Amino acid sequence: RFEIIFLSWKPERLRYPGAYIYTTQLYVAMDSTNIDVPNSRALVKQILTLSQDVENQPFIVQEEGCLAGLCNYMRHEDVDVVLMATRAIQFLSSHPVAKEKIIKFPNLLDTLKIVNSCTTSHPKAREFTQKALENLNQ
Repeated sequence: RFEIIFLSWKPERLRYPGAYIYTTQLYVAMDSTNIDVPNSRALVKQILTLSQDVENQPFIVQEEGCLAGLCNYMRHEDVDVVLMATRAIQFLSSHPVAKEKIIKFPNLLDTLKIVNSCTTSHPKAREFTQKALENLNQ
């Protein structure tokens, strides 16, 4: 059983070279028996790379699974995954259309606030979440 966290778009909608090829392969396996599960770092790194392009940002937030994935990655045990997820949210929060989707997405704002206020969070993660919260007027 799989949960799709990131669906592909038409290639002309993404400016990042090869993004269509990469995004069609992004998924998270819910059943770990004999399944090749993609690495969390690789997944969040691709989302981060795509989110840096302003033209991609509205399309990324259209996929609720992508926002759900980023929300989960902000609570990941690997600090690099957390840093990439918080940075991606910071980029996405700077776009007016993406901003509205982020604000309305369940638990995402709460997760940003928790990471921002947690004293054990990495300083860069707190910096990224603070900037995202400022972009979101929170």
